[in-house]
Amino acid sequence: MIYCTNCGQQNADDARSCFNCGQAFTGQSSSTPFTTPGATPYGEPPPQQQPPGTSPWGTPSYGAPMQQRPGGGLTAVGESRDPIMTIVLSLVTCGIYMYFWIYQTSTEIKNALGGREDINPTLDVVLSIFTCGLYIIYLAYRYPQLINELQDRAGQPRNDISTISIVLAVVGLWIVSLFMIQTELNKVWDGARS
Repeated sequence: MIYCTNCGQQNADDARSCFNCGQAFTGQSSSTPFTTPGATPYGEPPPQQQPPGTSPWGTPSYGAPMQQRPGGGLTAVGESRDPIMTIVLSLVTCGIYMYFWIYQTSTEIKNALGGREDINPTLDVVLSIFTCGLYIIYLAYRYPQLINELQDRAGQPRNDISTISIVLAVVGLWIVSLFMIQTELNKVWDGARS
């Protein structure tokens, strides 16, 4: 159907002018009928396009990727890990598992915070390796700060462990810091799933 751009009247596909107001349909060849994209009859506004993954009422639709909701919320939920097993694997592999853990944790936090550009999992691992572990002391402070933001977005009470975490990392007890960080992350992920 062709809708008149002048009065909005619906016309047949092969019409050369509007049968209601007589407006000629210009730009039309003999073989291709002219249509006005987005026009609706009787001057009604075209339907509004909804963002992907939302219903017409602005709520996330089922089966759509989770998006950040207005007013907060997590855009993804990470994996809960056993803190004891994280420590054991880090010790048994002489710290190699810890680099894997740093990469995974950083990726999950980045995804949960909507893909923030200032969180770079690869750079976290590279700096941890090339600074002989000194960068891990910084991460012992940064991860709890990011966990505080996750707790705020998930509507959970804050449990700021950043100070104790960095103190433990400075005195060489980074294993305890790792345990605390993973425990707090598990609370965030489990709370977001329930």
